[in-house]
Amino acid sequence: NFATISKAIKEGRRIFDNIKKSILYLLPISFAEGLIVAFAILARDEIPLHPTQLLWINMVSAITIQFALIFEPAEKNIMNRKPRKNDGKLMNRHDVFQVAYISVLMALIGMFVDEWFTGLGIDATVTSTTMVNVLIVGKIFYLFNIRTENYALSKEMFVNKKAYIFIALMMVLQMLLTYVPFMQSVFHTTAIGGTEWLIAVVGGIIVFLVAELDKWIRNTKRKKIA
Repeated sequence: NFATISKAIKEGRRIFDNIKKSILYLLPISFAEGLIVAFAILARDEIPLHPTQLLWINMVSAITIQFALIFEPAEKNIMNRKPRKNDGKLMNRHDVFQVAYISVLMALIGMFVDEWFTGLGIDATVTSTTMVNVLIVGKIFYLFNIRTENYALSKEMFVNKKAYIFIALMMVLQMLLTYVPFMQSVFHTTAIGGTEWLIAVVGGIIVFLVAELDKWIRNTKRKKIA
């Protein structure tokens, strides 16, 4: 039955796309953490993030937010694509470039917060807690970009309503991490104020805007070629 074959191909492409999106989503935050640690070592400074905080960012946020990509529907033009070669690479040159610049951008924002807060004489625990939230919020904003090849601020933003459930769950966990005494003792965090949260949101917006600008440049080039 050709209708069944067509549906199978569409679902296969959707699953492949979502696996790729998951990889492109997870790599930048891991590399950003690595860059922050590497910079601290090269500068002979104390590592601004505690090991348990690094574990939280990699494990807890990945388990929650990444699940949102499982429920992403197929892109509208998915059946108009040419068949993918069996020996084709999972990531093309632009994918590698995107992982690189998002990693560097997140790391720079985190290191900026560290240097800024240290210069102001703010407590190291407040600084590290803010950095964790900067990275997590940046990750949330980046999710909206990576979900679709179309612009995030469009009707595509609402096609996967389950994404908002996982984002809400992640934010609840962040609140527990930041304000619950037991979590504070385990993850070396402390309560932060509105200014620190605003910094985290601004950092996320920067990540989002840069990623969307890259998407706009790519789409413009494709239209010119077409």
